[in-house]
Amino acid sequence: MEVDTTAGRGGATWLRILTSPASDWMDITWTGGTRRIETRAPTTRWLWTKIEGMEADSIAIVPGPGLSAVNAVAFTPPEWSPVENGAATEFVLPEISYSKVTNTEYVANIKGPNGQAFLLLREAYDPLWRGYTNGQVVKPVLTDGLWNGYVVRVDGPTSI
Repeated sequence: MEVDTTAGRGGATWLRILTSPASDWMDITWTGGTRRIETRAPTTRWLWTKIEGMEADSIAIVPGPGLSAVNAVAFTPPEWSPVENGAATEFVLPEISYSKVTNTEYVANIKGPNGQAFLLLREAYDPLWRGYTNGQVVKPVLTDGLWNGYVVRVDGPTSI
């Protein structure tokens, strides 16, 4: 993927990248430079990364093996710094098994480390869908602009 960076001249360029146990690395290249960003991490989360020393009209984002994603490119004043613990949530990577009961009902069993897990249901997003776990209603989150996603609290074996 190529990104026009002319709007960021004189400032800083930041990328919000996905780090996870299923990631390896991604390369950011521009005329006169390359930077490899290691993306393997014990938990899945979005992480802001500043690209230093880049004066170019565009950058190319080249994914490595494994899961690679960039969900934002920011051109900022040089002194700007992101707030890492803002809207970003660290997710655990549990084991998930599921079954389709009907066209409108699935059951997912989640086990693994305690914490917040993200469950992606590859059904078109509909705000009327609901998940139910531990007596609580879990509303869907629009994921990748198309799918139903659910943030689920995992405390031991959990079903939704």
